Amino acid sequence: MTGTIQLKEDDQSNIDPVDYHVGQNVRKFRRMRNMSQSDLSEIIGVSYQQIQKYETGKNRISASVLYKFAHLFEVDVQAFFDGLTPESIDLKEGELNPYEQQQADELLATFFDIRNPTVRSKALQIIRLLSNSPSV
Repeated sequence: MTGTIQLKEDDQSNIDPVDYHVGQNVRKFRRMRNMSQSDLSEIIGVSYQQIQKYETGKNRISASVLYKFAHLFEVDVQAFFDGLTPESIDLKEGELNPYEQQQADELLATFFDIRNPTVRSKALQIIRLLSNSPSV
């Protein structure tokens, strides 16, 4: 692998590449110490399923848990981010980053919560004005 984070096609929309990268480093450090996921879960105080989710990036690791991992593995917290660059996140052209996607999803959900068609139309006009987009 050349530094690019590659995920299965169906997983890409749900997993942040940074979370995936950090999780893969947790897995690497755990395996270097010949620890099972169960061993690690007992020490950290979470379920082994939670460790699985951390390692695959499906669940985000909190700062306190990341600190515990660093202390246990005797590495600096930065070690979990080593090798991560903007290029390694590898967003395709036109693809939103996870934060932008979250905002887009929230905007869409909020827009459809507007029940009055006239108000919805006015909201769309305001968004177009703010973005300098031509009306369709």
